[in-house]
This record gives sequence, structure tokens and C-alpha cells, in this order.
Amino acid sequence: LLTEAIKIENEALSIHSINKYDFGIATSHMHIGTIYSNQEQYSLAIKHLEKSANIYESYLDKGYYYMNIASLINCYNGIGNYSRAIIIGESILDDIKKLNGENNPVYSTILNNLGISYFGIGNSDKFIQYSNKVLELHEKIFGEKHFMYAISLMNTAFMYGTHINVKTALEMNQKAIDIFRSNGMTENANYNLAIGNQVMFNISLKRYKESIIDIQSILPQIDNHSSLYAYYLNKLSVCYNGIDDFDNAIRYNAEALELYKKLYGKDNVNYIIALEQQTENLLLGGSEEQFIKNLIEESESEKMSNIQSTNEEYEAGYAYYVLYDQKNQVTETEVCDFEVHFTESFLSTIEESTD
Repeated sequence: LLTEAIKIENEALSIHSINKYDFGIATSHMHIGTIYSNQEQYSLAIKHLEKSANIYESYLDKGYYYMNIASLINCYNGIGNYSRAIIIGESILDDIKKLNGENNPVYSTILNNLGISYFGIGNSDKFIQYSNKVLELHEKIFGEKHFMYAISLMNTAFMYGTHINVKTALEMNQKAIDIFRSNGMTENANYNLAIGNQVMFNISLKRYKESIIDIQSILPQIDNHSSLYAYYLNKLSVCYNGIDDFDNAIRYNAEALELYKKLYGKDNVNYIIALEQQTENLLLGGSEEQFIKNLIEESESEKMSNIQSTNEEYEAGYAYYVLYDQKNQVTETEVCDFEVHFTESFLSTIEESTD
């Protein structure tokens, strides 16, 4: 449907260009840019949104121009060009405030996007300042029980939980969850995102039992053939490992591994992360044979991918030693060859990372 929408907008763009109808040209570019942005194809979105912004800027009514800039800031954040996002956002913030006041959606959207930009460059003070302002405005505009206010809480909580204060993030996010529930939105995508935040925060605080309850509450709502389903299975494994229930930790992670393998293959980063988790699970609660097999598979998958693991050589070596010493499945010569390779690799890594 999105591809068809882009096709229709391109046809409209051609007609507007033939007729030299600038407003129509700008609107088509903005629509196409918005579609690409929703697909997270930010570079393509920027190409169209820059064109529409250049046209809209010439009009006396700046409403469309400001909406366009809000989208552009989001896209520049999406590609990690936070400095550019800050420049174009800050350049119009005062103008919007003078023209329409603070209590309008465009102003709060730009403030929110700029907060993310400042977070991206490591300016936590500015992020907190802008995010708190957005929360204040949304509470004033929508009320503290409105789902839009809950979304703002959830987004701010995510940023807080990533680098600032997990406990504060947990409180904010729980408030968002409560608002979603009071609005009957427990099957909404934003509610699932908020639960995902809560799981992440609780795991970081080692509140594994709470996370297990949260994950099991939303798993039935998620497509069991999706990467998101595999992600939550892996997080369930982490939680069960945290409470020393290794049978469940191994079982859920095995399901996650199988699903990741079907979706992406063995050289995918998600598959490898799950393999690493399974190595820990099996070390603590599995058989020696399973543990060795998983170690070798983990090493092989890392070699297949472009991921450089600091543990890769160690993992392979450990498995070889165990196999040689206890199973006689690897020769002494292979172990010695490995020792030489590992030592050279390890010393090279030290030399590169020493200041």
C-alpha cells in the first residue's frame, strides 16, 4: 500500500510540475517524504522534504513550512545527523512560539524532536529541559489522562532509562502504562512499546520476576513468527537465568534462536546475541556436551558475520581444550596451532587499543 501511495504521489507530482503549480509540487514532495520517513528510509525522505521546505518557506502562511521542518528534524535524527537537526530546529523555534504560542502541536513536536537531537550529541541537560517542557505542554493541551500525554511520557522514559536514571524512567513509564490501560489501549502498539520499556528497565535493575509477568502478558498479542516475538523470548530467557531457572532459560532461548535463524540466518547479530545468552544458560544449567556445541556454533556464527567479538577466540579455544582434554575429538596439534593464532590475535588487539 505504501509503494502504491508513493506511485500515486509521483504521478500527482508530475502533473503539478507540468502545470507549474508550486503549492501542489511542495505538497506531493512532503507526502512522499512522510511516507519514506514512516518506512524509516530517512535519506530518501530528506531529499523530498528539503524540496517541499524550500517552496513552503516562500509562502506567507508558514504552517506547512513548520510542519515540514518538524518532519525534517525527525529524519536527520534518524540518520544520526543531530547537528543539522539542531540547526534547523532552533532557527524556527522562537518564530513558531511568537506566531502561534506554545500550546500547539507543531511547537511541541519540534521541541520533542530537538530533545532527541540533543540527547544524540550527549547533551543530557538540554534533553531534560526540552523533554520536561514537552510533558508540561502535552499535559496542558491534552490532560494527564490522554494517550498523547502517555506517549510523551513513554518516549521520555526510554531516553532516561538509556543513559540518565533508570528508576526515574521506570516511574514515568509505569505512569504511561497506567494511562494506556485506563483508555482501554492494551492492544495498541504504543502500549506494547511501553511494556517493552518496562521490561528493559526492570532487567537492568535485576527485577526479573516483574519482567517475566510483563513479557508473558504481551506475548499472546505479538505475531509468533516475528523478530519482536523472538526478542521477547530471548528476554524471557535472560529473566529466567536471573532467577536461576535454567531449564526455562534454555527452553525460551532455544525458541528464540530457532526463530531468528529462520528469519535472518546464522550470521545475524540478533541470532549471535541469543547464542551468547544460551552459552551462559548452558554453562550454568545445561550439559557439558550442549555447552561445548553452543560455544562452537557461537564462534562459527561470529566468523560468518562482520561482528568482531572480543570473546570469539577465547570461546573457540575453550571449546577446543575441553574437547581435547575430555573427548579426544581435537588433536594436540590443532590445540597448539590455535594457541599461536590466539596469542598473536590477542597481542595485536592490545597494541591497537593501548593509548
